[in-house]
Parts: sequence; structure tokens; C-alpha cells
Amino acid sequence: MLHMILGSIVPVFLVMALGYLAGWTRDIDNHHVAELNALVMDFALPASLFVAMVQTPRSLLLEQGQLMIVLAVSMLVIYGLHFWLQTSLLKLDSRQASVESLTTGLCFLMHGHTNQSARILWLCPPRRLRP
Repeated sequence: MLHMILGSIVPVFLVMALGYLAGWTRDIDNHHVAELNALVMDFALPASLFVAMVQTPRSLLLEQGQLMIVLAVSMLVIYGLHFWLQTSLLKLDSRQASVESLTTGLCFLMHGHTNQSARILWLCPPRRLRP
């Protein structure tokens, strides 16, 4: 398992190191950084992650199936509840409510603890997050 994780992550850091080296030796200047970022984030990184997923044995992926189902269902429930609260109570339009709901769903999953996520959302309510 560690071999697969390192096989996925090491190329990303290697490319980052090569980019730093290219900037340090002035082979690449900062005039085309946006294009390079688009190339890496839109094409190279997804392709690398896809190759790593394809090379993962099917049995290993199926072992994690129950965890994936629990995470997906919990995120959808949190998203739906938050979207409903945003549109019905706060009367936000559906575009803004969907972005904030998706952020909330990810926040709950990434922090893994409801109380900690609730504290974060309490400190940064949606009204303060808007520009």
C-alpha cells in the first residue's frame, strides 16, 4: 500500500522540484507561470492520478468500498441539509448555496469530527465568507 501511495505522490513532488530548479537556473521565467499551472493542474496531475488508480489492484479498491460508501452518503446528506438551510432560511440563490454547501460537506469530512467542524463554521459563517 505504501508503495502505491509513494508511486502516486513522488512524481508530483519530482515535477515540483524540477520546476523550482528550472526557475532557479532561469530556464523558465515568471511570465508564463499561469500557462504552466494550467498545464500541470488540468492535464499532468489528473493523468498521473488516473494512471495510479488504474494500476491499483481491483481487490484493494474493493476492500475500501464500504468506507467510500459511508463517506459519499455522509457528504451527500450534509450537502443536502446545508443546501436546504441556505436556500430556505437564508434565502440565498441556488448557485451560491451550492458552493457553500459543498464546502461545508467537504469540511465535515476532512475534519472528521462534527464539533470541530461546527466550531469552524461558527467562526466563519456564510455571511462573513462573502466578498
